[in-house]
Amino acid sequence: MSPGARFRSFDETLERMEAYAATGVDGLFVASPMTLEELEETARHLRPLGKPLLCLLSRSDRTPFISVKEAFAMGYSFMIAPIESLFAMHKAVMEVYRRCLGEGALDTMAEQLTTIEEFNNFIGAGEALARQRRYGR
Repeated sequence: MSPGARFRSFDETLERMEAYAATGVDGLFVASPMTLEELEETARHLRPLGKPLLCLLSRSDRTPFISVKEAFAMGYSFMIAPIESLFAMHKAVMEVYRRCLGEGALDTMAEQLTTIEEFNNFIGAGEALARQRRYGR
């Protein structure tokens, strides 16, 4: 459900989720429950439909922030935190530039930096190069 659909009533939203479940969708997600009570009621109402329930864990959304443990306890099957890693990267980038501009070097934070090897392993660069060699460009 798109955030724009949230302009419907909460009850209409739950009815819509029931209809989606009846069509055989793989999982259900209600965008932007506005209160903790709506988060709880969403899980309570939809869990009996037998579909995995997605919970958005984000401090940047209108939905109240809950922990992964709380989401599981409510009955959500899986969670995403789509923007938090970007916010963490932003803070780290700002710290790099602050130190570089303030101290004129990055030596004082070398221990905190990912090595090029660690980064390449993380993004799967070796596997990508192997596929390129195997299949060509």
